[in-house]
Amino acid sequence: MASLLTNENRAVITHGWPIDTYAALAFGAVYFSLLTDGSLATSLFLAQSILQSQTEILACLEEIDPNLQAIDRLRGDSKKSNLENIMSWGSAAVYCWPDIEMTIQRRPIDNQSFYLAAITT
Repeated sequence: MASLLTNENRAVITHGWPIDTYAALAFGAVYFSLLTDGSLATSLFLAQSILQSQTEILACLEEIDPNLQAIDRLRGDSKKSNLENIMSWGSAAVYCWPDIEMTIQRRPIDNQSFYLAAITT
């Protein structure tokens, strides 16, 4: 469905599957804070790098404003395993016009390997 909504002037950010409420909060806060520095696709790539670590998530949010309520909600060991799970941070995708160049990087996650699309414009 998301691909049907795109054209040369429109892109769609979506999740491939439902994610935890706290993971959604982390994704939204981190991703949208990065949009000012790059394209939709580049921001997603950078956000997914940050979203792999609860410590990095909290540091990113503290740079925005150390008093954000989201920081308190995402802090704590009970949130760590859900936030750092690839099923949480790996579900987002950018659908956009096909003139975006993609390269593939191999990155280790939990002693396994998977392919992560590094998007450059």
